[in-house]
Formats: sequence, structure tokens, C-alpha cells
Amino acid sequence: MDITSANMMALRRLVNTAWAMGLEWKAPVDLSFLMWDVPGTGAANLYAWANFSAQFREWIGDRVWNSLSGEMYEVPHRDFEKSEKVKANLIKDDLYNVFVDAVRMHGSAWRQLLADW
Repeated sequence: MDITSANMMALRRLVNTAWAMGLEWKAPVDLSFLMWDVPGTGAANLYAWANFSAQFREWIGDRVWNSLSGEMYEVPHRDFEKSEKVKANLIKDDLYNVFVDAVRMHGSAWRQLLADW
């Protein structure tokens, strides 16, 4: 492949598509409701939770008071990276798009990391 602006734009589209395909990997047990990517501008995201009182009971005798409490659950932001470089000659010689496949595998590895947590 010649390294031209048009070819680099096409390669970028291929890489973005491959990353998206890698993100389609699903864990054996779907726990995606426990995790999501949340962009943040601070050091952490805070979530408000309420601890609810016990169930209803038959009202016999004095009233029993239960206390509701609110808590904050903090999720500190963490940064992850996986940086690799490809030399120009390797891109020129890549007849089979093996680098695009590597990007797809990186997308799957990201989903696997979330599932492992």
C-alpha cells in the first residue's frame, strides 16, 4: 500500500471499524449493567444511593421507626492505555490487514478487561 492521504484515511476507517467489531465481544455472563464508560472531568464520579428500611410489618403495639440513610458511592477515574506503533514500511507491506485485526483484538481485550473486573 502506498502511504498517501487517501490510503491513510481508508486505513483509519478500517481501524475504527475493527475496534468497533472488537467491542462487540460479549462475556459468557452478561454483566454489562454493572459497568459503563462514563466520561468525567474530575477525579471521580459520585453516585447517590439510599439504604431502604425493612419491609412492612403488622402494626401491633407501639410504632417502630426505621431510619433511611443516604450514602455516596465513589468511583475514582482510572486511566488505561495500550499504545503501539507501526513503522511505515510495515504498513506498506501489509497485504492482509493484519494490523487491523490486531486493533479488533484490542477492542475485544478492552471488553474482557471490563468483564474480568
